[in-house]
Formats: sequence, structure tokens, C-alpha cells
Amino acid sequence: MKMLKAFLEGLLDLVFPRHCCACGKISDQSLCVSCFSRSEYLSPPFCRRCGIPMEQAGLCDDCSIRNPSYEKAMSACSYEGVTRKAVISLKFRHNQDLAPILALLMMKRLQQEGGLPRIDCLVPVPLSQAGEKQRGFNQAFLLAAPISEALHIPIRQDILRKKRETSSLKKLARKERFLTVSGSFELIDGNALKGATVLLIDDIMTTGATLEECAATLKQGGALGVFCLTLARTLPHRHRDILHS
Repeated sequence: MKMLKAFLEGLLDLVFPRHCCACGKISDQSLCVSCFSRSEYLSPPFCRRCGIPMEQAGLCDDCSIRNPSYEKAMSACSYEGVTRKAVISLKFRHNQDLAPILALLMMKRLQQEGGLPRIDCLVPVPLSQAGEKQRGFNQAFLLAAPISEALHIPIRQDILRKKRETSSLKKLARKERFLTVSGSFELIDGNALKGATVLLIDDIMTTGATLEECAATLKQGGALGVFCLTLARTLPHRHRDILHS
């Protein structure tokens, strides 16, 4: 059966060859080696809480004012160029083959981070039931799965639930984003996390509103610590200038 599946997949690749989602060239992967190497990988120094690139290590202005519910957020890449094209292809063109490739960037970022405590479980940021049904999958889970397999850390999808659909956050200002997601997540099992250290997984971090709401909810369930890992994050112009300087 496996040989037949491999044969059929090979035949499909001959008739309908894969193309790199970033450059469009024929490739044996959904993201070619050349484009993967050009992913907009972020380099330190970072804010020690939200992980945004800075000129010097420390706390950014936002984290100096507010105290995030998570211990630390980490992002592998800037949401632009190759990385942006790959995320769009994964989420909106259903190119699920990209997830294991993009997860490699996330694992690189995780390994780069020193001093993390032992992680007890991975929790993908959930979509609402309607949202996941419409898309057909949860991209956060697809990214979490190869990380779980490589690091031998279990994925828990039985802990956190998005209880209501929220309006699109794309065009909302920072304050409006936090208000929109407030109260949109809930615990499935209120006793499952007591004393646990959680790694929250998502595809993109923008203002951090979704990660903040999820982390606060997990803390209410007894999580000892919540760390966040995303594939990409959007950067304000002042931080983008630091990145490209």
C-alpha cells in the first residue's frame, strides 16, 4: 500500500510538478532551498519579554508599560518577503506541505533561546469551531506537530478552546485588537495545567493580543509558566529599520 501511494505521488509530481510558493520555480518542495535560505530570520538582540528586535537587549517600551501574561514570546522570522508568501500559501492556498518546512525555522529559534525551563506540553492557538471548519485545518497545529515529534513534547488540544468567532483583526488598531479578543478563549479542562509549563504555538504575532489572551487563560487554569513561539511577527517601521540596518 505504501509503495502504491509513493508511486501515485511520484506520478502526480511528474504530471503536476510542484512549484515553490515564493519564487514559482519547479521544486521538489513547496518552498525551494534557495527561498528557504532567504527567509527573513530574526537575529538578536530582542526584547526579553515580547521578543521584538531591538538595538540593545532589554525591555521594549510596550513591555515596560504593561506586564504580559506570558513569560517570553519568540518569533523566528519577520512577516515579509519569502516568509509572508509561505504563510499565505499555507493558510489560504491549503499548502499544508509547507508546515514541516516552516517548523524548522521555529525549532531553530527555539534552540537559539537559552535558559528556557523544561516544557511540559505544546498548545496550538485554537481556531473557533466555525473557523477551523471553514479552513479545514488549524495552521498552528500543523506547525506544532513536527516540533512535538522532534522534541518529544506532547501536543494538548484538550485544554484551550476559542469559544466565539472574532471579527478580522487585520485592520484594527492595537487597542481594538486587545478588546476584540478579550474573553474569546476558555479552558476545556480547568485542572489539566496545574504546575505545567506551556509552549503556546501560533503562525503570526502582530500586537500579541491573541497570545496575551491565551496566556492569561492558561494561567487561570494553573499553568506555572507560558512561553510563546510563532513562525513570524509583523514589525512596526521603527523595528523594521533596526532589522534592515
